[in-house]
Amino acid sequence: LAPELGEGFGAWSMRQAAVRLAALLGLAAIDNQDRVGLIAGGERVQRFVLPQKGGGHVLRCLRDCTELPLGRADGRAMLLARATERVRRRALVFVFSGLAEPALERPLRACARRHDTVWLRPVPRESFDPPPCLLHARAAGSDRPLRIDLGDARVRADWLAQQEARAALHRDVLGRAGVDAVDCPVPATPDVEALARPLLRYVRRRAGLRGGR
Repeated sequence: LAPELGEGFGAWSMRQAAVRLAALLGLAAIDNQDRVGLIAGGERVQRFVLPQKGGGHVLRCLRDCTELPLGRADGRAMLLARATERVRRRALVFVFSGLAEPALERPLRACARRHDTVWLRPVPRESFDPPPCLLHARAAGSDRPLRIDLGDARVRADWLAQQEARAALHRDVLGRAGVDAVDCPVPATPDVEALARPLLRYVRRRAGLRGGR
């Protein structure tokens, strides 16, 4: 529940998109009689729910994903460590979050050694198709205001190049840690099918690989 999950220029914020993706995975788990658990938090662990079966349990986890307050700091390394330490049986762990940073490589690698780990990133629309507007923002780790004119072709091109560089670093971190990456771009208009398409492709590919073993 990092602060960035409340952001996004698409049909939904990153958090709203993540909850919709989690709901689809929850429905699949109910159909397959799989257990579902939850570890959520910002600068601390706000909720730890042991894996259980059943629709009521899945709804409880989804309600927590929707209602828990966003944190003020990035506690993803701590949450990954909790999943590694407390979930004893090998599991399929989905990490709903924004971009992975190099500092997360070590806890990700530890989690991936114990569990099948998938980083599921709702991609905010401003990362790949920003609106041509004047964006008011703040520099990372600072209160210094920024004004970014995304209507200017040169500024827009530079913005998109920076976003792609950050995404490339994200993919590199996950690759070195042995973690699968699934990017789900947030559509401009409410369309759950479009949002979920990359996740469905991943699930089908994963099922095909497992079936061929």
